[in-house]
Amino acid sequence: MQRLLEAVPNAMVVVDPEGLVVMINSQFERLLGWPQADLLGHSIDVFLPERDRPADLGPRFAYLSDSQFRPLGPELDTEVLRRDGTEFPAAISLARAQTDQGPLITVTVRDLSERRAMEEKFHRFVESSPDAVVIADHTGKIIIINTQTEKLFGYSRDELLGQSVETIVPQPLIDRDPSNSALFFASPKVQSMGSGLGLELHGQHKNGTQFPIEISQSPLQTEDGLLVSSAIRDVTLRRRADQLRFRLAAIVEGSDDAIVSTDLADIVTSWNRGAQTLYGYTEQEMVGRPLSLLLPPDRPGEDIELLGELGRSERIRHRDSLRRTKDGRDIVVSMTISPIRDQTGTLIGGSKVARDITERTNAERTLAAAKEQAETASREYEAFSYSVAHDLRAPLRALDGFSQRLMEGYSGVLDQTGQDYLRRIGESAQYMAQLIDSLLRLARLSNRELVYESVDLSRLATEALDRLRSQSPDRPADLVIQPGLSVRGDRGLLTVVFENLLGNAWKFSRNQARARIEFGLTSTEAGAAYFVRDDGAGFDMAYVAKLFGVFQRLHNVREFEGTGIGLVTVQRIVGRHGGRIWAEGVPEHGATFYFTLDTGDR
Repeated sequence: MQRLLEAVPNAMVVVDPEGLVVMINSQFERLLGWPQADLLGHSIDVFLPERDRPADLGPRFAYLSDSQFRPLGPELDTEVLRRDGTEFPAAISLARAQTDQGPLITVTVRDLSERRAMEEKFHRFVESSPDAVVIADHTGKIIIINTQTEKLFGYSRDELLGQSVETIVPQPLIDRDPSNSALFFASPKVQSMGSGLGLELHGQHKNGTQFPIEISQSPLQTEDGLLVSSAIRDVTLRRRADQLRFRLAAIVEGSDDAIVSTDLADIVTSWNRGAQTLYGYTEQEMVGRPLSLLLPPDRPGEDIELLGELGRSERIRHRDSLRRTKDGRDIVVSMTISPIRDQTGTLIGGSKVARDITERTNAERTLAAAKEQAETASREYEAFSYSVAHDLRAPLRALDGFSQRLMEGYSGVLDQTGQDYLRRIGESAQYMAQLIDSLLRLARLSNRELVYESVDLSRLATEALDRLRSQSPDRPADLVIQPGLSVRGDRGLLTVVFENLLGNAWKFSRNQARARIEFGLTSTEAGAAYFVRDDGAGFDMAYVAKLFGVFQRLHNVREFEGTGIGLVTVQRIVGRHGGRIWAEGVPEHGATFYFTLDTGDR
C-alpha cells in the first residue's frame, strides 16, 4: 500500500478508525515537514490548528460501513499546521477503504496557498474596477460583487450574494431593450457563449428607480464550473451627453448661420449647411483645408491672429470681418468665436459662428451718410435762420419804430382809418418778430444734444399749470394731474413740451365757464400714451393733418393768439425722444393730444 501512496501526486496520510496515523507518503512529508517516524501512531489532529480539531475532523472517523472505497463527506477547506507551527490553506478530503488490516481512512491534503493568492489578487482586481462587477454562476445566482455594485444599485453585499441577477436587471427590463438577445445568464446560453460587449440595457436601483446601463459580459471557467462575469456601467450621463450632442448637431446643421470648426493651424474640421449657403463651398471642398481660403488677398493672416487672441480669452464676440465667397464676392460677416478644448482643458481649436451682415452694413453706411447730410442740412438751416433773422430784424424794427413815431407825432393829422392802418402795421411787425423768434427756437431744438436723466412728468405739468394760473389767478378751472409719472429724457426739452401743450389747453379753453384740463397716462390702440386733454374750442378732425405744420393754424389769430410753431416744436421734441404725437378733437368740445416717449435705458 505504501507504493500506492507514493504514486499519488497529492500529500496523503492513512489513519485507522480512531484517527491514529498508520502511514504517510513522501509528498505529505515535504508539504507538512512531518517525518513518518514522528507521526506514526499519533492522532491526525496533530497537523490541524487546535481551533479546528474537535469540530471538523473528529466526527468523520467515527463510523464504518461496507467495504467500498468512497469519499466521506465533501472536501473541506481549512488551515493546516506544519511541523514548524506555520499554517497554510488546504483542501482536505477523506475516503474510506477496506484493507487486510481492516477499514482505514485516507486523508488527502491539497495545498491551496497559490489558489488563495490568486483569489486574493482577483478580489483586489475586482474591487479596484471603476465599474460595478457582478459574477454569477450558470443559473444566474450572484456569487461575487464589488463595492461599486453596492453603490450603483443601493444594495449591500449581503443583500445581493446568493440572489438572482434579476434583482438588479429584471427580466422585463431585459425584454424591453433591443440588445437583450445578447445577454446571458442561464445555462443553455452559457454553454455556447462568447463575449457580450457593450450591451445597453436598464438596471433597477433598490429604491425602484430605473437607469440606463452598459454591460460587458465574459465567461469564466473555474474549478467550480462555468461562471459569468459582468462589468456594469451607469451610462445616464453619457446618454444625456449623447442626446445633447445630437440636439446640438441638429441645431448646428439646421442653423442659417455658418458654423465652422478649425484646429489651431486654422484647418477646417467641420462645416455646416449654413456655411455652404453663405460661402458657396461644400463640406467636402473645405474640411481639411485652411479657412484662410475665404480671406481676401489683403488679409492673409487674420484668422491665425484671431485664434491666438482666443487663447487669451474665453470668447471673441461680434468681430466683423470681410470674407470672399466661392463666386468671388466679398461679404461682411459678424463672427463669434469660441474655444474648443479637450478633456484636460487644453485649447485645440476654435468654433466660428458667422452671419452675413453685408446688407445691414450697407444700410448703416447709407443711414450714416443720410444722417450726416441731415446734420449738415440742419446746421445750414440754423445758419440760414440766424442770417435771415438778422437781416429781417433791422427792417422790422424800422417798420415798428416809424409806425410808433407816426402814431405819436401825427395821430392828429390822420383820421381814424389812417390810425387803424398804422396800428396794423405795428402789430404785423411785432408778429413778424415773434415768428422769427419761434423759427430760431425751432432751429436750436434741431441741433441741441439731448441730456438724459430721470424726469418727473407730473411735476413738470404741475409747474407749467401753476405758471399759467399765476397769469390769470381769478380764472375758474379744474386742473387734474395724475401723480407719479416719470420717464428718462431731457428735462429742458420736456419742459417745452408741457409749456406748449398745457399752454394751448389753457388758451383754447378760456371761453369755458369753468374749464377742465387733464394730464395723465392712458391705454390706446398704439399702447400706453401720455395725454393732455381740455374741454375748450377743439378742432375739426378733417384738418388734423395741419396741426403739426409750420405756421399752420386752425383758428383765427385775432380769436386765439399764437404763431403756429408750438405744436411743430412739440412734435420735434417728442420725435427726438423716440416717440410720436397725435391728436383728437371735436369742435367746441375740446381736444386731446396723445404722445409717447421711448423709456429705454440710455
